[in-house]
Amino acid sequence: MSGRTPMRLRWMDAVDRVLVYGAVLLLLAMVLVTFVSTIGRTFFNHSLPDDILISEILMVAVVFLPLGHVQALGAHLEVTVLTDRMSPRSQERLYVAGLVFGLIFIGSMTYFTLRLAIESFLVSELAYGSLLNIPEWLAKAFIPVGLAWWWLRMAAQLLLLV
Repeated sequence: MSGRTPMRLRWMDAVDRVLVYGAVLLLLAMVLVTFVSTIGRTFFNHSLPDDILISEILMVAVVFLPLGHVQALGAHLEVTVLTDRMSPRSQERLYVAGLVFGLIFIGSMTYFTLRLAIESFLVSELAYGSLLNIPEWLAKAFIPVGLAWWWLRMAAQLLLLV
């Protein structure tokens, strides 16, 4: 693709921006929780209750929400020692095969993590050791959301190539 985004993908770019900015805000919240907890522990001998648990939940969101954007940028890690020596046609075939494999694998992961998140929600599962009774499904819900968006990005790339 050239430097211009095709019209049919602009809406995906807008969703990417929302998810990435959301992840950035959650990262800032994670830093703030850590900062406040450290100040409280240092000066008042008390930290925020469930500070580590809150940071863990926020970390899940920070990791999974931007996955589709990383796919759109083509910024996932690649090892191209062998493929660099192949013809452009062979490279494109391998890229398409990778997208197909990725759709199967990420689709499966999305399905199973969504089932776990829904089950956690339905049984009102609480995070282990939580003083504030933080629900476990919060962290579990970020995973299928990020994976599903990644899957959609891969599907769009595959459709544009085929």
